[in-house]
Amino acid sequence: MPKRRRTEDTNDGPTVGESPKPCEDVWFDDGNIVLQAENMQFKVHKSVLGKHSVVFSDLFEMPHVNDEPTVDGCPIVELHDSAEDIKHMALRLYGDKDHTGGDALPMAVVAAMVRMGRKYDIEHIKNEGLNHLKKTFPAELSSWDHNYENAPPSIKCKPGQGDLEIALEAIKLAHECDVKTILPACYLTVCYYRTGTSAHVIPTEVEGQCSFGAADLLEVRNQAIYGWISELGEKAQCSNQDICLDMGRYLMKKIWRYTRLSSTFDRWTNVARIYHAYIGQLCTFCSRTAEGSHEENRRDVWDELPSYFGLPNWGSLKDFEN
Repeated sequence: MPKRRRTEDTNDGPTVGESPKPCEDVWFDDGNIVLQAENMQFKVHKSVLGKHSVVFSDLFEMPHVNDEPTVDGCPIVELHDSAEDIKHMALRLYGDKDHTGGDALPMAVVAAMVRMGRKYDIEHIKNEGLNHLKKTFPAELSSWDHNYENAPPSIKCKPGQGDLEIALEAIKLAHECDVKTILPACYLTVCYYRTGTSAHVIPTEVEGQCSFGAADLLEVRNQAIYGWISELGEKAQCSNQDICLDMGRYLMKKIWRYTRLSSTFDRWTNVARIYHAYIGQLCTFCSRTAEGSHEENRRDVWDELPSYFGLPNWGSLKDFEN
């Protein structure tokens, strides 16, 4: 039976013998309740948290016993969450400028929004955090394209943190909070950046899924998405067969032999720009046929992307079902 005024979770409490410290960023002199998470205390207002969360509202209604400890005359509510999550949640609810708006937010803030919003039934910050995740790891190919065309990031990297680290944190959060729609794009991002990375950086289970997924994606990259290369100059409608056949051989060496997984879902416009010296010499028929094949097949492969990582199809991936 949990002690009164505590919420359930798995995080450990403060270390025995250490005195809790006030959080300078979340300490209001006129506050009337103190939240304690790990070894940090936050002096806030019941009305502010209760306005956004029925869970907190109900929690604050529990009577305070005279012999229970207080801080500045305020009752203490112990929460079994990380101090960082409580800090980010409180700052967001109080409208801190670094925690609001449509700009990119640090992954720690986004994760806190999802975790705390889900746990304490604060719908708007849960959905806001989810939106940042889905913009970064989308389910739609058009949104993925947009991200790779220098769109402003939705999640901000901290020093020493890159796209791989963000994706790994997002995968952990997705499994913890049942956010399944972002998983295919998360795993794809890990596949893009895992080469040359120390093996210990990537959790074993993630490495396993990405290892098989990357191998299958490389195969389908050459055979399906870039399969048009083998057909250059082979059709009767080709008006410059010798040149188109030559360009096909050059492109086989450039694209098939030196495979880059990160080019798997490149749009045709990007492929044509990078390999303009070869594609620019193709006849009109071969160029148009190659473009149509490339775009159709990359859409088809994206539609099947979840299966490469052992996940259900896109339509079966849902968020916050459990």
